[in-house]
Formats: sequence, structure tokens, C-alpha cells
Amino acid sequence: MEHISFKEINNKKIETIVFIHTNLVNSWIWKNQQNVFDNYNQIYINLHENTENMKNSNFSIKKTSANIKKLIKNKIKDQKIHFVGIGLGGQIILYILATYPELVKTAIVSGVNVKTSKYSKEYDELTAILENKKIEQLLIAIKTTSEEILSKKSSKFLTSAYLAEYGLHKKEHLKDITHSLNEINEDKMINITKESLKFKIPELKNPSETDKKDVLVLYGTKEYPKVAKSAKIIKKHLKNVQIYTSYRSIHLWNLIEYVKFNTIVKEFIKDKKINLENKPYLKKIE
Repeated sequence: MEHISFKEINNKKIETIVFIHTNLVNSWIWKNQQNVFDNYNQIYINLHENTENMKNSNFSIKKTSANIKKLIKNKIKDQKIHFVGIGLGGQIILYILATYPELVKTAIVSGVNVKTSKYSKEYDELTAILENKKIEQLLIAIKTTSEEILSKKSSKFLTSAYLAEYGLHKKEHLKDITHSLNEINEDKMINITKESLKFKIPELKNPSETDKKDVLVLYGTKEYPKVAKSAKIIKKHLKNVQIYTSYRSIHLWNLIEYVKFNTIVKEFIKDKKINLENKPYLKKIE
């Protein structure tokens, strides 16, 4: 039986919250959420953990979502869950929302990229790079760093480039992100990135249930412009989702601006009708 790696903190509470990290890192990015959400049972999914599932088969959002469903059904039975995810983690949550809506009580996603037909040529070109396993070009494509720089720099420089891209402080997070990158071999990195790049919101299990008032979509103003466009695509598929942009926030703002992030998550879980525009750093996107 395929399985998924996770860390559980059982606080013996009634409700459960599941956190799913973005690509190229691991569940350590949620270190500033653990103590704050101690009024919930907590599950932290490890997408890159070197489990038998990851060793013997390719990563897919569909399969990972099915494995998360099995995990929840096994541990929590019929209870609905609060889901929080960033990037790739947010894509998985949107897949679960569309395919297994019976699992979801709240879905909060941040920094999610959705493929569009407008960028199909661009994605096809990147996929060709991935197929050829040119990892250096992959890093260029993902992180928009020039080939001239990368070709002359060491792996330590590349790790530092990731830190800068995610807005992380080198001394504090270098060890964590280096460990995350070392967990994934080149093939797995390419496979996971390809899967994330081609993500589209799947057809809803119940097409009539497009009214998703329990969904909050977030992104930072310092993220890639495509993330903002993707948020609007999500809204076209899922009516009445709330979308907010956080001023000057980067992809991993849950780690850097965790007080803001945690406050938003806690308030939305408590009240889905809440107007978050009273926060000076948030702007609602219609």
C-alpha cells in the first residue's frame, strides 16, 4: 500500500488542521505555526520524504491527494478538516477540494500557480527542458536567475539563491533548506516540478457545488505576477472564494511574517464571512 510521510501533533482536540508545504522545501517551513495552532490536532505532510512511495514511483498531485484522503480517513474517520497550503501544497488542497469535497471544512491556499492556455507554449518549452533533465536550466527557469551567473557558481550559491528567492535569512534557514534539497534527487526534483507546473484545477466532483465560501486564496505582492493571475483563475472555477493580496509578502511569508499569516488563518477558520480588509497589509481582490 502506498503511503505518505507526515508528522502528527495530537493535542486531543476536536478539530484537525493539515499543513502542506511548497516545492523544494519540507514541513519545517511550518515551525512558526506549531505552537500557535495547538488548539487543533495538527498534521504536517512531508511531500519530499524518502518513503517507499517516493522511491518507487513518480510524484503526482492526483496520487498524493488520494494518499492524503486515505490518511485522513484512517486517522480521523468522517470529520471534515481545515487545510492550509503554500505553492504545491495549495495545488494539492485545490485538487482535494474539487475531488474529495467531503474532506474539506476550510481551504486556505497561498502562492498557488495554475497553468493557463495563454502560457502553454512557455510551459511546453520548460517541460522539454525537464524531459532532458537539464537541472541547471530548470533552476534558471524556476528562479529566473541568469544562465551566465549559474554556470559559474557552486551548489552553495544555488542554495543561497533559493534562500533569497523565498525571502529567508541565510544564517537561520540555510541548514533547513540545504537538508530539503539533499532529500530529493535530481529526477524527483524534475518530476515534482513538472507536476506542479502543469497543474490545472480539476473538474469538480459535484459540478453544481461551485460556491466555495470556505476557501481563502492569498498571495504576496512580491510573488511572481502569474500567481496573481492564477488567483483570478481559481475564482472563475470556484465562486465566492475570497482573494486577498498581502503587501510586500513573499512566497514563504508564513515563515517570515508568521504573526500576520497565523492571524489570518485563525480568523478565517473561525468566521468564513469575515472581512479581512480591516488589516492594513491586506487588499481584497474582486
